[in-house]
Amino acid sequence: NLDALDVYTVSALLKAHAMRGDLSSVKRVLAALEGRSGSVVDGAEVASWPGTGSEGVLHPNNRCYNIVMSAAADSKAEDGLELALQIFNTLSDPIKAKIKDGAGQATNMLEKDAVSYNTIIKALTNNGRFDEAIEVFYQMKKAGVRPDKYTYTSLVKAILTHDDIEEFLYDMRDQGVTPDAMTFNTIIRCLCEQKKLFAARKVVNMMEEAGVSPDSWTYGYLMKGLIENGNPSAALTLFETACSDRRTVGVTENVHLYTTAMAAAATIGDHHRALELLSRMKSLGIKPNLKTMTTLVGACLSAGEPDLAVDVYRRIPNPDSYAVTQGLLAMSQARK
Repeated sequence: NLDALDVYTVSALLKAHAMRGDLSSVKRVLAALEGRSGSVVDGAEVASWPGTGSEGVLHPNNRCYNIVMSAAADSKAEDGLELALQIFNTLSDPIKAKIKDGAGQATNMLEKDAVSYNTIIKALTNNGRFDEAIEVFYQMKKAGVRPDKYTYTSLVKAILTHDDIEEFLYDMRDQGVTPDAMTFNTIIRCLCEQKKLFAARKVVNMMEEAGVSPDSWTYGYLMKGLIENGNPSAALTLFETACSDRRTVGVTENVHLYTTAMAAAATIGDHHRALELLSRMKSLGIKPNLKTMTTLVGACLSAGEPDLAVDVYRRIPNPDSYAVTQGLLAMSQARK
């Protein structure tokens, strides 16, 4: 019933389309809400909604525009980021939005809020437009909008291009935002992706000095970084050190870290180590998943043990395409 439409219902509809990744529907709903009935958006005509348009009472609010910006930025559409930036730039800066008109009345301009800024900072960073992301961050502070944890987490990759980690953390605290495990782990992940492993280990020290304990994600990022940078033995050493320390053994007892350790063993062709890790997992009550078993198949192949790899493969209940490929490779090499 279109007569029952209100801005809250429409924002929920926008959110539902956004969660499905349906940017075209998001754009059409916004166009209808803005009173642009009859226009064509992505090949479909925009419906006419009662109460919309310049004479209507139903208009999009900040939440609606923020949902559309986020949907556009997260989409794989070529013009997704540009659409998000276009909407962002139509919203008024908070300071300007508070300016009164000639009659002394406060203007009713929709203004950018923390969610608006965070959405664009994240989008620009994800698209490698780091300097622009930092510029929007400075605009945010200048406009009097206080950055929050999500602002800084979104900004990490952009800041790391300037190697300003300590200044970044200082600025967080200065704004009243306390770095948590997610903040530090995001920094560590980005540093590992950039092959800056020494800097990543330094951030772990900063993390501990701040009273934040490394968790399984911390170890996972470090181990993956070591493996991808050609040092799987160091990844295994890091894992075993954590396993032997009563302060950290708890964070290692999960399928993700054991599988990563098995991947390190596979990289050096040590299938005995991989099998031993599988045995330890089971003794701890950790159930191997598809990735675990596929990694073990790869470890056996790397060690020149195709018969054993076939045996492991046959224990995988529902192999995916990659596991099937590994299994077929093992079968082709196994003794007849």
